[in-house]
Amino acid sequence: MPRTGATPSTTSGTCSTRRSSSSGTQSANSLDSGARAMAELLDRVPDLDAVLAASDLMAAGALTTLRKDGLNVPGDAGVAGFDDTGPAARLDPPLTTMHQPFDRIGAEMIDLLLQVMDGGDQASLTLPADLVVRRST
Repeated sequence: MPRTGATPSTTSGTCSTRRSSSSGTQSANSLDSGARAMAELLDRVPDLDAVLAASDLMAAGALTTLRKDGLNVPGDAGVAGFDDTGPAARLDPPLTTMHQPFDRIGAEMIDLLLQVMDGGDQASLTLPADLVVRRST
């Protein structure tokens, strides 16, 4: 059912409020989408040497595809993700990633949303993301 209201969102460590006309969203950041994107990229650029995925989950899918194609990570191609979710450190090899401060993002999103609900202007805030180097690069 369509609705209109202030909706908090995050992208690459950015908090913002925006007006939304729909409550339904569908994420392309999945294990399967990462595997498919990696396969398509390998078809176009078979000699690539590194990949930065939009999320750790997509990076995990990329690792699976690279392994299926007989490529060694990081020997043949490095892989990095974005988020630093729990599984990133447990992947084989452990995933280099950009760490997002999710607790702070959540708190800032709540503050921004409350400001809009109180009649304030829509706003955005960019928070830092830190590089966590592991064995996938």
